[in-house]
Amino acid sequence: MNGRCNLFSIAWLIAVFGAQVVAAAGAAQAGDPARLDAYNVVWNAPSKDSTGSMPLGNGDLGVNAWVEPSGDLVMLLSKTDAWSENCRLLKLGRVRIKLSPLRWAPGAPFEQQLRLHEGEMTVRFGEGQGATRLRVWVDAHRPVVRVEADCGEPSELEATLEVWRTQEREIKGNEVHGVYGLEGGPEPILGYPDTVLEGQADRIAWYHRNEQSIWAANLRHQGLEALLEKLDDPLMHRTFGAFVEGDGLRNDGDTTLKSEGPQKRFAIGIHLHTAQSPTAEAWLAALEKQVAATQQVPLEAARAAHRNWWQEFWNRSWIHASGGFTWPGLPDRLVHPMLAGRDQAGGHGFVGDIGRVSVLDRAATAEEITAWAAGARDALRDEEALLGSWTALAPGTKLAAADPLCPNRSWTIEAWLRPEALPGGGARIVDAVTPGGADGLLLDTHPGNSLRLIAGRRTLSVSNALPPGKWTHVAAVSNEANGALTLYINGQSAQQPPDDAEPSLDDGEIVSRGYTLQRWINACAGRGVHPIKFNGTLFTVDMAGFDPDYRRWGGPYWWQNTRLPYWPMLACGDFEMLLPLFRMYEATLPLAEFRTQVWFGHGGAFFPETMYFWGMFTNSNYGWNRENLPVGELTNRYIRREYTASPELMAMMLDYYDYTRDESFLEDRLLPLSDTLLKFWDEHYQRDENGRLVMYPAQALETLQDAKNPTPDVAGLDWVLGKLLGLSEQVTGAERRASWVRLRKSLPPLPMAGEAGHQWLLGAEQDFGGRGNSENPELYAVFPFRLYGVGKPGLEIGRRTFEKRAVRGNTGWRQDDTQAAFLGLADEAAKLVIGRAKERHAGSRFPAFWGPNFDWIPDQDHGGNLMKALQTMLLQAEGDAIWLLPAWPADWNVTFKLHAPRQTTVEGIYRDGKLEQLKVTPESRRKDVRVMLEGAGAG
Repeated sequence: MNGRCNLFSIAWLIAVFGAQVVAAAGAAQAGDPARLDAYNVVWNAPSKDSTGSMPLGNGDLGVNAWVEPSGDLVMLLSKTDAWSENCRLLKLGRVRIKLSPLRWAPGAPFEQQLRLHEGEMTVRFGEGQGATRLRVWVDAHRPVVRVEADCGEPSELEATLEVWRTQEREIKGNEVHGVYGLEGGPEPILGYPDTVLEGQADRIAWYHRNEQSIWAANLRHQGLEALLEKLDDPLMHRTFGAFVEGDGLRNDGDTTLKSEGPQKRFAIGIHLHTAQSPTAEAWLAALEKQVAATQQVPLEAARAAHRNWWQEFWNRSWIHASGGFTWPGLPDRLVHPMLAGRDQAGGHGFVGDIGRVSVLDRAATAEEITAWAAGARDALRDEEALLGSWTALAPGTKLAAADPLCPNRSWTIEAWLRPEALPGGGARIVDAVTPGGADGLLLDTHPGNSLRLIAGRRTLSVSNALPPGKWTHVAAVSNEANGALTLYINGQSAQQPPDDAEPSLDDGEIVSRGYTLQRWINACAGRGVHPIKFNGTLFTVDMAGFDPDYRRWGGPYWWQNTRLPYWPMLACGDFEMLLPLFRMYEATLPLAEFRTQVWFGHGGAFFPETMYFWGMFTNSNYGWNRENLPVGELTNRYIRREYTASPELMAMMLDYYDYTRDESFLEDRLLPLSDTLLKFWDEHYQRDENGRLVMYPAQALETLQDAKNPTPDVAGLDWVLGKLLGLSEQVTGAERRASWVRLRKSLPPLPMAGEAGHQWLLGAEQDFGGRGNSENPELYAVFPFRLYGVGKPGLEIGRRTFEKRAVRGNTGWRQDDTQAAFLGLADEAAKLVIGRAKERHAGSRFPAFWGPNFDWIPDQDHGGNLMKALQTMLLQAEGDAIWLLPAWPADWNVTFKLHAPRQTTVEGIYRDGKLEQLKVTPESRRKDVRVMLEGAGAG
């Protein structure tokens, strides 16, 4: 990033966060992660509802917290093990905190801030000594949500429980998708109420208790009823709830606490607990014991320990990138004609009237734009540097005179528009870019009637800027003198309202912020009893007509989706957060072994693509109608023979061992699990006359649903067996190694097309059914099974395969940006990850609530891929080798610390084309580092 861009970034930091953050940012250039503060989320006005919430958590407990225009603090409470009778991950409840008198009114000074370094959210009403301040945090070491209030003047406080599960009801209609797996079954799907305890003293207490369970019917339907006497029902009598207490608070009914009188300070504890208890009374007694232990620790000591945990967490690793401010990749001249009202392929037509479009080869002043907006819709005339002005345009009109426009310098586009209600996918106003590319300019509506400007890799947008049926004047200005892009609506600079203002970050900063906030979300939900739910994690809210318990695809885990938040945890050094994922699959192994014997009549086990946390398919995926179907034959074609979860889980566990060198994990967990998973592959398929496995019937992910020798499975087994054979024989034993060698020799070759010297991978050796989903199974040989990539033989095969991929995308679980990075395609990886970082959910206020994409909000696949792609652009490692900057944009600066295999960390600063600092721990591993970016050198 050039000097102008550095000055701009510093000016932004001063304007938004104050001078103390600039000092922190400067320290970050020496490797100090204090630049983290620049990613704090700050809002200057309350939120209308839960869609404007901030996420908080301690790894097991989660909170969506927001302040409403009334000044009330509202919190949705969640927990990783709050599973209902139907295996829905429910919220525990909603708590509202009201201070009176608040001495604050809408429009007065207000600040709500997510403080990442401290692991807390703060709220300030008013200014100076008389301000009222709130602090909300979820104790990193204890199952309690803490709310502290410091009032400028003595105030009264009221805490109220709000319950929406008040009666038994049938779940039907569109909401059934949130109970995925039970749809189409013979019985109505019922939801059950919570219980609020009556007559409590100085506390609100409530719980949800499962007196029904789908577990037994699930096993019976799939032919595993013999397990009912051997396993325990994981849902029956599961009880989850909380109670609220605070010094000086007394009951005013069963759902409200009120202060005895005005106080200047309040400290509230919301204590959450889940257990499978014989009675509700036993659950409450356990919660009371938990609360007593929590209260033994003074608040100040608990807060200090909490902040220390978060400081240690952020010190493990970081990526602070900047660059792309001058829109690299933009040509000196447009490569496409400038079209009005549609894109270069004829799509995204504008619906409505385009009254005028003008293009100038200079930056118009604010005064000029105000005058144009106040004037008639006639063509502009006699303006300096006017390249053209056109009126009453039809979609597809070529603005020929505008072709000399130089997109990477100063320019202005202005237009009069009267749209109809426009589709969410956007309608073009002025288009001069490859669809989906970053090689030109685009002014369009996205989403709906919002206004969006794309200039190379930079994007500006204004929500709901173009009301249907009304004339609106818009302008977009690029000013080379100060590097600014600006949008104008009806003659006024169209910055978002103060509460939603987005700082003018460059591309690298946008991606780094998304990376950091996604890591925060992972940490808030990643240390619980159960793994992170890909479809909203702990932070679902009231949205789209559904209550906050709803999430598309419901309670089951999809491996394809679940894995993606976990892969980046290795380079982050967040190793303990991988363990809940491993534990879930290990716990289901006895069931999986029994199922394999019953269904297929052989040994070993497989992990399915889709399963409840106890390891079973859902009954709707298995198929409700079993007429003429054998036990074990699924009716869902998308997942019926998809077994790729098994090799990928082994691959992830092998990497975990490679990074941590935890010998007990290897010997006691990884190797025994691998024994039974590999046994399945050894015994499940027939062999041909040459002794090679014939993997058929089979499928390649959800896409090639009737395939022979699918690439993900062949590549996965080859990768895993190669890694296992690289372990010490002293640990693995000769017998295991012999079986691995034999199985690896029996694998069919990876499916290829083309001729020697010009080959590419196929998704399977043969495909008999066509494509059923939109994955690229052939690229699983690049990631997650890293057979082809930087520093490895056959790199060109991988790149050729990537270029020929059938489906292209960088949202949700699509992993093009990560695979591009593994292949060393820096420009492609940067373009895709920038687009991903900008693709937030328009209806959510928090900048890292992605989605819904294919799933729900916040979409953890989308954020997980963002993290993995950025890490892979910066650092890749295999065995002894560490490749630094293998797919890094040359014009991006970065300060970083990442983990690598063999208990290694790599820390450095790359700036202005040079690697200025490099620290490798242990020092003995420095010899293994190779700087890949040409000309970067090593400091």
